[in-house]
Amino acid sequence: MWPLFMSRSGLSGYLAAAVFGLCSLIVVTPFAIYDGTSTLNEAKLLPIILAGLTGATGMLFYTNILTTAPIKDLGSLIIIATISQLVVGSIYDSWQSGGISLKQAAGYSLAVVVVFLLKK
Repeated sequence: MWPLFMSRSGLSGYLAAAVFGLCSLIVVTPFAIYDGTSTLNEAKLLPIILAGLTGATGMLFYTNILTTAPIKDLGSLIIIATISQLVVGSIYDSWQSGGISLKQAAGYSLAVVVVFLLKK
């Protein structure tokens, strides 16, 4: 839902990403404090940095697209983004589980076809 609300905000893409990130930080911080900081000592810094960098880059890219796209294209863009996230996550999971089967490869290929059809 947040992409729909943010696309109506009137903010530019990068400012929209910053405001969204700030609002998210304000909402999430109390839960993080309640959860405790005991795991910070054992945390692996590289995955945290990579997650933050890729998440921030994706948010900048995504909010910029949403704020510059015509309203009529928002539904398709959100579906494309969702399919992309599902496929990337699924490929990573398959890779970690020992490889991609022919059936999975066919599914990923169909997802790519859906994205191209939605772009037309």
